[in-house]
Amino acid sequence: MAYQLVQTYKYAEYTTYSGIAERQVWDFSLGPEQFPGVMTIADKLINEFKQAVEDDAGTPLYLQVYCDTSPIFETKFRIIAYAYTNSPLHWLAVVGIVMAVIAIIAWLINWTLGSLSEVDWVEFAQPIKWTAIAILGIAVIAAIVVARPLLKKKEA
Repeated sequence: MAYQLVQTYKYAEYTTYSGIAERQVWDFSLGPEQFPGVMTIADKLINEFKQAVEDDAGTPLYLQVYCDTSPIFETKFRIIAYAYTNSPLHWLAVVGIVMAVIAIIAWLINWTLGSLSEVDWVEFAQPIKWTAIAILGIAVIAAIVVARPLLKKKEA
């Protein structure tokens, strides 16, 4: 086996993305490269990679194509691909941060408008408790709505 690097693709996000990426290796064989159309079929299979990754809610980063023409009656290909998947957990973090900012703003408004010593904290905490539960419920529903299409794509 003498695989040689044939092509390297660097997609747009390759230079800007920093995070966890997944590595995938595919091996497939076709007829000898001397047969007409073999390299065209290989190019079509390689070009289908990006669409397959996007269908799985991901973004391709880097792709290397290796070719081995040493066997007499076949041409072997190896594709090494790096991609990252778009996860709904990022949206949950954004929702949590927004909720924290809203809580801080609400606290600042309360602090500036009223005297803290005159507040009955037991009475004050009751509506805040139910507001927090309502905001948490809305966040959970929003996360389910965002994650449902992604989970349906993975099941299909």
